[in-house]
Amino acid sequence: MFQTGYLTIRTDAPPDEVDNYNLVFPNLEVKASLAPLLLSLKKPLKDQLLMKRQALAVKACLFQRDVSGFQAAFDSFIANFPYQIHQAREFFYPALFILAMALADQYFESELSVAGGRLDLHLKEPRGDDYFIEIKYREAEEDLEKKTQEAFDQIETRKYHLKFQGAGNQIWKIALVIGRGRDINIRFELASNWVLTMDNKFFTVNGPLKGR
Repeated sequence: MFQTGYLTIRTDAPPDEVDNYNLVFPNLEVKASLAPLLLSLKKPLKDQLLMKRQALAVKACLFQRDVSGFQAAFDSFIANFPYQIHQAREFFYPALFILAMALADQYFESELSVAGGRLDLHLKEPRGDDYFIEIKYREAEEDLEKKTQEAFDQIETRKYHLKFQGAGNQIWKIALVIGRGRDINIRFELASNWVLTMDNKFFTVNGPLKGR
């Protein structure tokens, strides 16, 4: 695929100093057409298109903050993966969510490192809002509220969202909790945010003068 132009090499090092190469898509058009095929698990074309529609529904319901719609769409998406490869562990579900976002052509950052720690997923909505997602796995039904609060607390205490504040964007904290039986629960919470504005060459934060 490199020889035919479907993939290209990306590196910042001089050619004579390169030991490892990164193969990447050369442009968005190739990525949009080729990525779904590479990620389709060799399913028939009809099933490939169905998975993409399910992934697009996951994305749409997330940005609409439609709890029931998201749960139904993501439930349908992960149903494509048979029980033989299912892992009843927390790391399994971020991988599935990342796959859904890739199929939906959505920009995302996984394992995002910021000053306070490392976030599971960061999504940027086309209109500019930011979504911070912590994914938790629970063994028992009674762990739902505990795991949900744990996800929200992690985002707040580690201050994942601070570097994204100040542009007038809304910042959403999301707790995505998945149970042993693949049952899906999602909660949205609007993070406290401030807007940075310019007033007579001084920056103000929601009103009072903060400095030059």
